[in-house]
Amino acid sequence: MEAGWVTTDVGRQPWIVYGLLRTEDAVSPAAGLHLGVWAVSAIYVILTALTIVVLRRLAASHRLVAPRDPPPVDREQPPTAPADDRSDRR
Repeated sequence: MEAGWVTTDVGRQPWIVYGLLRTEDAVSPAAGLHLGVWAVSAIYVILTALTIVVLRRLAASHRLVAPRDPPPVDREQPPTAPADDRSDRR
């Protein structure tokens, strides 16, 4: 649809620029313009509503659970050595 509009307007430009065609003669009637605008607007309203519904459902299904207290630390067990510590090799 847009390609046809661009082709039509680009084809008219030289005639209007050089004064061979008046601007009022170059204008096309837009008979179905209102219908198209309303249809596209309705589609966007529906898509927006559906997006909100889907995002709310996703948010509700992935509620964050409050963190629990960490497990108690066993003080009798020594801390582990880092992975790059090779003190046990001789």
